[in-house]
Amino acid sequence: MKEYDLVELLVEKTGYAKYGVHKGMQGCVFDSRSMDGSWLINFPLYGEKGDIATISVDETDLKPIDCSNAKVNERIREAWGEQNMPTEHEIDWSKSKTPYEELWEAQGG
Repeated sequence: MKEYDLVELLVEKTGYAKYGVHKGMQGCVFDSRSMDGSWLINFPLYGEKGDIATISVDETDLKPIDCSNAKVNERIREAWGEQNMPTEHEIDWSKSKTPYEELWEAQGG
């Protein structure tokens, strides 16, 4: 992989979900360096809505894709009931849990 490659997330993991990132979401490699087999991936929303998250993802959890569509991410986000959740720039990172973790726990996760 290299910087700006387009990818799709192949798995559902709590470590990704706590940032609002779920299986099937599409993103872009955001850094030219891989660290310990992981890449920094940006998962956008459509248009001017901001980004869901930019997180480190294991390379084995990704598949390269030819083109991406942020509307896919919005549909997945809606299916998880997260359409009204804040974007990564709106989250208060000083709290011990992200809003996604709080939602997940409230739903019995």
